Amino acid sequence: MVLESLKPRIVWEIFEDVMASTPHPSKKEEKIRKKIKEWVRNKAEQEGLELEILEDTAGNILVRKPASKGCENYPSLMMQAHMDMVCETDRPEGFDFDNNPIPIRIQDNGEWVDADGTTLGADDGIGIALGLGILFLKDEQFLHGPLEVLLTVDEETGLGGAMALDPQVFNIQSKYLINLDGGNLGTMIIGCAGGGNTEFSMEIDPKLSGSEEKLQFFELHVHGLLGGHSGGDIHLPKASANVLIMSILSHLNASYDLHLCSINGGTMHNAINRESIAKFAVSKDHTEALKQSFIHIAQEIFNYYQAGDDKSLHFEPNMIIDLTETQPQKSLEVQLSSKIIASINLIPHGVLKYSPTIPNLVETSNNLAVIKTSDKKITVISFARSSVDSEFKIIRTKLVQIATFGGWKIDLKPAYSGWKPEPHTPFLQYVTKKYEGKLGRPVKKMAIHAGLECGIFSTKILGVQMVSMLPITEGCHTPDERVHISSTKFIFELLKEIITDLPAIL
Repeated sequence: MVLESLKPRIVWEIFEDVMASTPHPSKKEEKIRKKIKEWVRNKAEQEGLELEILEDTAGNILVRKPASKGCENYPSLMMQAHMDMVCETDRPEGFDFDNNPIPIRIQDNGEWVDADGTTLGADDGIGIALGLGILFLKDEQFLHGPLEVLLTVDEETGLGGAMALDPQVFNIQSKYLINLDGGNLGTMIIGCAGGGNTEFSMEIDPKLSGSEEKLQFFELHVHGLLGGHSGGDIHLPKASANVLIMSILSHLNASYDLHLCSINGGTMHNAINRESIAKFAVSKDHTEALKQSFIHIAQEIFNYYQAGDDKSLHFEPNMIIDLTETQPQKSLEVQLSSKIIASINLIPHGVLKYSPTIPNLVETSNNLAVIKTSDKKITVISFARSSVDSEFKIIRTKLVQIATFGGWKIDLKPAYSGWKPEPHTPFLQYVTKKYEGKLGRPVKKMAIHAGLECGIFSTKILGVQMVSMLPITEGCHTPDERVHISSTKFIFELLKEIITDLPAIL
């Protein structure tokens, strides 16, 4: 094991032997579901523990542990995390997330765990390791009421597992829930935004026109961007490769009639995409002029994202924008190309409105997440978020109007609910007191613009009181993702204290 020296041992054993060793991309959780059930069953048998393992038709898993002797009347508490991970790599050769284990390693003098050139899956593998790890504690002083650990599928691509959850199937008993997927050391999440995908699609029929000898074909490539989470990072000066490439194409198309061949960028609805490639053609008479225009446009972009000589202050220090000549291929006629370029470029991206009541909280945003082209179809996925339902409806209406003017078919995917902050619940006040007592300083309670499954649970588990916490994690949804080792131990010990003293809130 790579992580065998880390404490608490049970948490890092689960993280390495179960999560990191087993592929678990979104919508492909079959392997991890099987691994979790087998590992929990075998470990429980080895330790002589009585655990109940349930699974619903969506693939969500509930593991239930009965109360310690004499604690049967304690309130039931649920810990919750999700099984899937965002799969991103910056390895030149790529990475097979469907079949290979995550190449985990310990970095920075034993302070962090990360992965070599890929996302780590700490979002939310470390949450699963913490929740399941608690169930295997055998400390005689760890007295607890009934415990439930809920592990959901398909969180990263739309919270599908939470949306499909039927609490009656699992006979969920808990009215207190700790979500292990949000926050940082010293911070608890008590509210989040809702959101949903809007999918644009258009049937296309690119052809060889017979006049390819009169056209010069190009490949435009934007890459090397930092990327990030489309909720937690949307307010930062991070570039979106899709936004940049559509801006460049729009500028070029204003002066030169482009024949669009394809655009491909982004893989996840909730990630600010790091790479995008567009292929197009222009009359050979305009080749040199277009190249000069491109140089000017690219330089303006670099002037913004890489201003000054200090690379550490650059918004996008590794950004690359290439324009290279390529071989003739099938393309679309000019009029349709212009309509596609213009309508995609009109899709808003970034922060649309800040909360008027909570300082610095993004209220509404949109992410131009994915553009993909096949032989017969071009698809665009836009992901909107808002903590205010009426504002979410407004941005969706605008997206429908853009689609209508651009000639796109529109598909409004099911949206999920936000989580309204309730800062005065007894459970939140109790957890805050325990957290601050252990940390030795005030704990920040905040709402976030990212989506958490808590919003859905609030509509499905009536009367539930929730908080969300997590160790220090950085770079989620990017190959820079890492999790802090000592803060993981802190959260584990905090969970033990919260559970042991839970009757105090009754």
